[in-house]
Amino acid sequence: MSEKNNLNENMLSEKEKALAGLPYSGFSEELINDRFKAREILYKFNNSKPIRFKTDEYRERENIFRQLFGSVGKDVEIEPPFYCDY
Repeated sequence: MSEKNNLNENMLSEKEKALAGLPYSGFSEELINDRFKAREILYKFNNSKPIRFKTDEYRERENIFRQLFGSVGKDVEIEPPFYCDY
């Protein structure tokens, strides 16, 4: 790796490094906060009651995943439990 690339990496936040597929520390304040937020959202999802497809409860689950991922495709169905870090 060139010195210039190494300098550029040093200017990135740990989250930017992670998103770029570079080595990163998961202990930055931003990533700690992101993990906590994800756990709160996943707790709500993983403790939700069984639902029928395309009901109000189904729409609520879609909203939970939008909070986590930012966007969700049409008619996505994921059954709990679901786990991820961020």
